[in-house]
Amino acid sequence: MKIKLFALLIIIVLFSSCSNKVINRFYNLKPSKYYYTSKLSRDIVYNDEIKMSSIETNYYKRFTLDSDEKGEIIRFLTLLKDDYFLTTDQILNLGDEENKKAQYKLTIDVNNNKYCIEALDENYIRVFLWDGKYVEDYIDISNFPIGENLFYYLKYIYLTKIN
Repeated sequence: MKIKLFALLIIIVLFSSCSNKVINRFYNLKPSKYYYTSKLSRDIVYNDEIKMSSIETNYYKRFTLDSDEKGEIIRFLTLLKDDYFLTTDQILNLGDEENKKAQYKLTIDVNNNKYCIEALDENYIRVFLWDGKYVEDYIDISNFPIGENLFYYLKYIYLTKIN
């Protein structure tokens, strides 16, 4: 009888003090499908000191972005809408796309956080915090015009920097 009472007391104490943060951490659920992207956007808006660099993954060439290039990346982030972000079910349906090696990586250091934007191809990118605990934000950019598509912009930066 005492064991049952003790077990019931433990369960009540553990679950009565749980907040959404504790439950999310326990189940490793992202608060939203655009969690990292909105965190990145918020960090960029409130901080002036931003370091960005791009990597072309076939040759591992790293390039530091200048202020105009940074501005284009920030503008790209403002163009994103809720419909572009994939849900967990959509990510699972991607199959091989989910595990695809990124062709271009963009690292952004802001507010003591290191974000990574990986351009998988002209259709998909993923955004995550370098040491984040949630699954990446997957974004469908297939409907973006070539001039606003981040994949093509990173490719343009790479081609102009190597020449």
